[in-house]
Amino acid sequence: RCFCWSVVGRCSFGWYHVVYGVRFFCGSWCLLLLRFAAWLRVLRCGFFASFFIASRTSLPVPKLHAYSLDCDNALGHPYMIMDFARGTRLVDVWYDKKWWTGARSKTNTLRSLARHMVELSSIEFDRIGPDYPLGPSTTQHEYLRALAASLQLGMPNPYSLMVELFIGTLPDPRYDSAPFTLGHPDLVSQNVFMDDDTGEVSALIDWDGVAVVPRQLGALRYPSWLTVDWDPVAYEEYKDADEYDHADELHVYRAAYFITRKELWPEDEEDARNDDSDENDETAP
Repeated sequence: RCFCWSVVGRCSFGWYHVVYGVRFFCGSWCLLLLRFAAWLRVLRCGFFASFFIASRTSLPVPKLHAYSLDCDNALGHPYMIMDFARGTRLVDVWYDKKWWTGARSKTNTLRSLARHMVELSSIEFDRIGPDYPLGPSTTQHEYLRALAASLQLGMPNPYSLMVELFIGTLPDPRYDSAPFTLGHPDLVSQNVFMDDDTGEVSALIDWDGVAVVPRQLGALRYPSWLTVDWDPVAYEEYKDADEYDHADELHVYRAAYFITRKELWPEDEEDARNDDSDENDETAP
């Protein structure tokens, strides 16, 4: 075991933590996450993900080597020491056509991610949680109505009314009751790493805030960067960037993701937001 170590390089900051690269005297490298004490509940969620998900699935969650859930330690802060995420961040190369060559294709990456999310959905629960501030709930509608009530702030407003509209139109009644599943709390391209040889997912990071949620909001939903065109107003602003995905490209990416998801979870069916039914024979570049 290595007990002596030094911090290498400058730190970086997240919403809930400070991150350092750590080199042990035996030559190994790890990541040190110092958590802000005010966010202990979030830390516990990240700790839960690192142990529970890693022990129950083959998802590439960085291995956790040491931790403290309080400030009673030599560092004076809650912390986690874990492996570096290996590979290339998806956000860094998504628009780099030179990177997507040979076995490295967006199809491989999306199908790999879909396989991991279907596996994550195999861990089932009978309640929606965590307990604070909205749960636990035993049905999807109960959870959504609690969410609407929490947004009212004493009186109806556009946010609570929007959730009420959502409750009455979008939830699929087939998924109203248990089982419920875990969902990655921030499934964005910044948190997905890929193998440099195959393009398949090599690490999924940032599990802070993981919770049990309705299936339509959990592991089986589309990754956020594949649905940017579903909000017309936001998509117009998105298109102001130098590089962006055109609607027809996003259509094809979702089809590739959906095909793999349905192959592994046959009961999966297209919901009201899935517009890819005519493109199931297309593949992403």
